Amino acid sequence: MSISSVSNQPGYTSVKIEKWQSKSKGNTSVWNSLKNAGYTNKEIVEQKLVEKVAKENNLKDPNVVQAGQELLIPTKVKEAPKADPVNSQDFVKTQSKLSKSITGGDGSTEHISGGYEKEDKHKVEAITSGSVKKGEVELEGKAGGEASTHSESKVSSKFRSDEHGMKYKGEVSTHSEAGAKAGAEDKLTLGEDGELSTSRKAEGKAKIGAEGKADLEVSHKGLKGSAKGKAHAQAEAGLEREDKIKIGEDVELSAREKAEIKADAGAEGKTELEISNERLKASSEGKVYAGVEAGVEIEDKIKVGEDTELSAKMKAEAKLKAEAEGKSELELSDRGVRASAGARAKAEASVREEVGGKLKVGDKEVSGKGYAYGSAIAEGEVKSELELSKDRVALESKVKGEAWAKAAVGAEGEVKTKEGSIKGSVETGVRAGGEVETSGRFKVSKDELNVGFRVAEVATAGEVYTQINTEAKTKAGSGTKAEVTLVGGESEGITAGGGLNVNKEGIHAEVELGGRLLVGAELKVGVDFKYEDMKKPEFLLGTAIGGPVGGVAAVMARPVIEKAGEVIADGASAVADGAKSLWNKLWD
Repeated sequence: MSISSVSNQPGYTSVKIEKWQSKSKGNTSVWNSLKNAGYTNKEIVEQKLVEKVAKENNLKDPNVVQAGQELLIPTKVKEAPKADPVNSQDFVKTQSKLSKSITGGDGSTEHISGGYEKEDKHKVEAITSGSVKKGEVELEGKAGGEASTHSESKVSSKFRSDEHGMKYKGEVSTHSEAGAKAGAEDKLTLGEDGELSTSRKAEGKAKIGAEGKADLEVSHKGLKGSAKGKAHAQAEAGLEREDKIKIGEDVELSAREKAEIKADAGAEGKTELEISNERLKASSEGKVYAGVEAGVEIEDKIKVGEDTELSAKMKAEAKLKAEAEGKSELELSDRGVRASAGARAKAEASVREEVGGKLKVGDKEVSGKGYAYGSAIAEGEVKSELELSKDRVALESKVKGEAWAKAAVGAEGEVKTKEGSIKGSVETGVRAGGEVETSGRFKVSKDELNVGFRVAEVATAGEVYTQINTEAKTKAGSGTKAEVTLVGGESEGITAGGGLNVNKEGIHAEVELGGRLLVGAELKVGVDFKYEDMKKPEFLLGTAIGGPVGGVAAVMARPVIEKAGEVIADGASAVADGAKSLWNKLWD
């Protein structure tokens, strides 16, 4: 009996009819073949599967088949149990305690502690998956979702007193979090050499919390106490999509898209006080902040083997942030005196878009991007510090205020190896605003010498500027950073500054000069010499020839030079061996 074979038919599996034997459970009939494929008797009847097999294979009588015949039967997709839900977890924990112990006699001791703790967790998740396989082609799919909540509250208190003094410690905190996420993944496998996959993800979560701590200790040595408080709230949501094609073991193409938004706000505070025979110390600090960020990112990537990668990226983002903080500290001891105080506030609004690419081969990387942005920034800062002690002398004062509105376009590029990096950028745009600053510092200790100053007074109703930045740094941190700005427009002012920092790691020096009167320029230059690099002959030679940039380039080029030297040496050796062999043959 002949049958008409259907090839590459999706949703069907090919089986071969086996010879009938007593009590055999093999593929001896259409019915048994369907049973072995995973169908139940009920499914075979209700879905009329025998009739489907007969029609697909042009069988006149599905009850009459011969050993050796190949039949196409419907493939059964295996699915995980559907969410009912698939997995649900609930956890609630409540605990409270109180203890008290008193010991009389000469050494009277009193110890009291109490607390309350509650934790509440709820989680629900659902997952479904399935697969279809036809020869070397396999399709797999998976989808799922999850939702969860988590809250925790805690109160604790401990008190202890004895002949040495009294100690108290208290803590209260509460945190709540809720989140949900969903995703789907599909993968198509084509034998051993091809794979196509897609994934989609969505996630959102929110957090809120507050906590406070207090410590107090009184003894014959003195008094020590501290108090801390913190409150925060955060919400974020995101979407992500990724498509990937894999060819063999060495080639991979991928495309990724991501969008997210985040908002957070909070406040923190801390106070400490210590009074003893050895010292008096008091400090306080506080901070408040709030912000919103949103962004979109698209990236395409080609990867060949483990060492080569080419990618392109587009990114757009918007930010709105505000923060303020203050800090003060006073310490008097037999070692000296230290006092400091400072306050800072900043507000920023910006939008930015950039497009770039990157080529990576081994540990070498070349990247570049172009960008455009607009921003409005306002910042103020006041700071002062005084320290006179046996180990350190420090004086610092700073008063700064600035406000700028900018719109600009620019481009930047970078070359990076495992030994260091060289990068540069050019930016041009228009801006309005100004800045005022007067600052100075003088810090000397056995580990550091740090001196510097800056004076700035700039105002502009509107100017056009072009800014060029270059930076070259080794892995250890040696190198230089320079910024040149050319301006033109209705502006006036002057900037000047300089600094020197010598410590255990190296030497840093910086210079800043600038002037405006209709047309002007600003120059900022900083150099770093790390002792680790100063031990390398190539860095010293490169610096002597081309300055700090030459030193960085020499360090980055050393592996290439060494490799070239090896190639030249091998080539010279091969030429010498060949010449010697030829000479010997001529005289044999």
